[in-house]
Amino acid sequence: MAMTLNLLSHQSDLEALGAMHYFFDSAFPSGAYAHSFGFETFAAGADASDKDAAIAWIENYLIYSLWHGDLENIERIVELAEYRSPQSIEAVEESDAFTHIARSTAEGRRSARQLARSLNLAAVALFGELFAGQAEASFLEPSTIVGLVARHLSWPLEATRLYYLQSQALGATSVLVRHGRIGQFRQLEMMGVLRRTALSLARSRPESSSTPTASQCWQLEFDQIAHQHLSPRLFQS
Repeated sequence: MAMTLNLLSHQSDLEALGAMHYFFDSAFPSGAYAHSFGFETFAAGADASDKDAAIAWIENYLIYSLWHGDLENIERIVELAEYRSPQSIEAVEESDAFTHIARSTAEGRRSARQLARSLNLAAVALFGELFAGQAEASFLEPSTIVGLVARHLSWPLEATRLYYLQSQALGATSVLVRHGRIGQFRQLEMMGVLRRTALSLARSRPESSSTPTASQCWQLEFDQIAHQHLSPRLFQS
């Protein structure tokens, strides 16, 4: 994986890889990625044991919710000039707000805000002074925090995309395991497929013809809306 993205050519790259791996761990910090963004609704349903159906749901989420939203926001922020300048701070805030308001459900917006707070605290703890003055920042999107960290630490954009996508896919398949719908060997099989999907998406933007159908969008949105009524809920939102 890392060799494919030419990330291990120098010792400094190896250090960056270690920092990225820890920052994108789906269990760090406690609760940072503990949001299913609607997938827990699917996991509680009749189709949850169908591997192909679960992979299809997650792949739709990676493309239609993450690429056309989170990853585009990361790219915009990485491309900004020195973000400590007033003009750049304003641009970061505008991109953050634009990405947040584009979320179609209140459940998704609540989850994003909590994730942003958790990742901001993680960035302060891991990268010190970079975020020391932003622990109480009002960023609404987790991808905004990721973009700021990636730019400051010069993380390769492709690798940042890959880690972001893979951590979300791992979090989703972990929902199925915790619900008892699949075992860990089945999770490994699913991640083998989803890893290739994530790698493809990390390398290039999905084709413009790959637009979401109504049923694909509605399924993700309905599951997000229904998630707030699940009882019990394994994942906070």
